[in-house]
Amino acid sequence: MSSRVWLARSFAVFLFLLVLLTRFVKVDWGDGYFFHPDENNMAQAVSRMSPDDLDPRFYAYGQLPLFLSYFSLRLVGLSNSFENAVISLRLWSGLFSSISVLFIYLIAQKLFPPRIALACFAFSIFSPGLIQSAHFGTTESILLFVFAANLFLSLNFVSTGNLALLLVAAIISGFGLATKVTALILMGPVYLAILVHLFRTKKILLSLLTLLLFTLLALVIFILASPFNLISRADFLSTLKYEASVATGTSPVFYTRQFIGTLPYIFQLLRVFPYALGIPLCLAAAIGWFLSLVPSVGKHKTFWFIIIFSSLAYFVYNGQLYTKWTRFMAPLFILAPLFAANFIKAFPASSKVKASLLVLCLIPGWLFLTIYFQKDIRVTASEWLITNIKSGSTVLSEAGNVVNLPVGDHQLIVVNFDFYGLDASPTLQQELPNHLYSADYLLVPSRRIFKNQSSPSFPYSQRYYQKLFSGELGFLPVKVFSNPLATLLDTENAEETFSVFDHPKIRLYKKITPKSQGEYQSLLTP
Repeated sequence: MSSRVWLARSFAVFLFLLVLLTRFVKVDWGDGYFFHPDENNMAQAVSRMSPDDLDPRFYAYGQLPLFLSYFSLRLVGLSNSFENAVISLRLWSGLFSSISVLFIYLIAQKLFPPRIALACFAFSIFSPGLIQSAHFGTTESILLFVFAANLFLSLNFVSTGNLALLLVAAIISGFGLATKVTALILMGPVYLAILVHLFRTKKILLSLLTLLLFTLLALVIFILASPFNLISRADFLSTLKYEASVATGTSPVFYTRQFIGTLPYIFQLLRVFPYALGIPLCLAAAIGWFLSLVPSVGKHKTFWFIIIFSSLAYFVYNGQLYTKWTRFMAPLFILAPLFAANFIKAFPASSKVKASLLVLCLIPGWLFLTIYFQKDIRVTASEWLITNIKSGSTVLSEAGNVVNLPVGDHQLIVVNFDFYGLDASPTLQQELPNHLYSADYLLVPSRRIFKNQSSPSFPYSQRYYQKLFSGELGFLPVKVFSNPLATLLDTENAEETFSVFDHPKIRLYKKITPKSQGEYQSLLTP
């Protein structure tokens, strides 16, 4: 073995250790509080399961991740309590994210020279969105795994024609469907590979039979791994119908208000990818995607066809939805390092620009990782309130968060007011001036309301926050709690779920100029 090969393999092992570090470090983040709603819902479902009744009675997602969490806890002799379920879900999420990164590295080895493949490996390790999804005990990392695995198996199938690869892909695709039924679109690379094989071999009947058997096996695995979708099909179909109506915007709910008036595709390009990938990697991936359209030769041409078409189909379908959450784009985060590596490849090996780009693409992910090395910002804010605010003070905060600010047993009077319902409720509009009159402090725990209810469609909310931020309410800023990441990139401008579940910016205002209830009412009336 040459020294160059040994060095490359040693560096790959080092990068794999970094994969484990970035996915599993601080798996108990949150300091005992769990702020992600999907994670909470899944953990509660796991905690409801028992040996006599495995039905989690939760059908927004499939049962596979819930079964993995429940049975792994049973295997190691731990109870399926809510807290244990959260940690178990996060461990599985980290594992699937780690395997996904390895699949992308294996794909990169097929497309690029060794050094560029290693650069792609590093990009996927330090991609902020991938690090974040690995730290949430939700479905995203499993879906990333399904997409990456199907791509890898599809590329190998078009190279070898080995039907056993499609058997493995069918099992993995079934697991994807058992995690979330929308994983159907993640089977696209396999269908493309079968289509390519058809054009090469001209064996129409065999290709159609292969496609049918692949689909049927995936459906069988789906039913076996998520049986309560069939057993409790009325509840499953009802939930599926509701979730679809939320996704398309036909059922307006308070937690989708940030998408009012947003443009499909443009929103994701401006508010999701630059933050979830980091601006340097995002730009490199965008340029690399266009470069991949340039015709190549040999098997790489087929490989790029499957990768490009799969990514485009996924983006076109999910990008047009009314709900444009960051998690809906997560499977594309795993492909971005491939496209970025394709851009890096265009530079000469000794180029200083190339080296600089490599470093720049890695910095955002490393900075994002620091979120999980630190105390949760909400706990930090709570401790500051306890230490610096006089006992008995009244703090007016916002309701609607998964967990309200944990101020512990300190004698603060915290009023969590329903600002989400403010504009539709004359009763709340009458109550708010009374709360402002009684409050000593105002707390804005995240960007969720003031950024989402700032349009004329929410006249009362719009006026409230305008008067607060201008100082006209008589409250002035005392303290802002934020992650150091915000000094380089203001993630409050991202799609809200990218920041509010693990690093929201928290603002505290103190009453400096008291006013009467009538004055508050006058200031707030549109």
